[in-house]
Amino acid sequence: MGRRYQAILTKLGVPYLCKDRETKETDLISLLEDDKDIDHVILTTPTDTHYNLLKLLKNWPDLRILCEKPISKNLNELIEIGEWKLDITMMYQYKYVETEENPDARGCHYVYYNHGSDGLVWDNIQLVGLAEDYLYLRENSPVWDMNINGKKVKRESVDNAYVKFVDAWLCEEEVQEIDALVDLHIKAARLQQKVTYNGKYHSLDLDTGADGKLATP
Repeated sequence: MGRRYQAILTKLGVPYLCKDRETKETDLISLLEDDKDIDHVILTTPTDTHYNLLKLLKNWPDLRILCEKPISKNLNELIEIGEWKLDITMMYQYKYVETEENPDARGCHYVYYNHGSDGLVWDNIQLVGLAEDYLYLRENSPVWDMNINGKKVKRESVDNAYVKFVDAWLCEEEVQEIDALVDLHIKAARLQQKVTYNGKYHSLDLDTGADGKLATP
């Protein structure tokens, strides 16, 4: 995922430094302390690393942070991250995709065999936020198909949507409230009865990090 953002920043003509997930926290701290020109950070590391990295970055409140989805799947972490009041934005490229009318489509749906390692629902958390009435997710089709509220997404526009979103974020045209982001992640769990998964209702739970699962109605 990090390579995508390197390519985007290169296309936009934005200079950047790249650190991999194995970089020590002390090295990151030294980098941020020594280079006062760093004002934006993009997190594309695995989801389970986001909490510790954001905890580190909260010591630089002026940083603008773009985080790949989801921010966290752990309820306790989400609540704590919300309390830090970071200037954080979650990747939301679907706002910039091109669509066309599809009279046969209903609500939001994503149908494809492939998705990210966080799972089908978390990989489509953007659709959880965009869905106005109905959300359908399925992973048994070899053919990619997506609709957003009754409009068919043009797949060739998805890559360009990433570029448009990052450009808007850098220009401070994309700003998200952390409270709204936390609510979106919790909503992903509470929509479990509306999510069709392989023909069955998929029960989506958030790991609390304590007793295992957060029970939701």
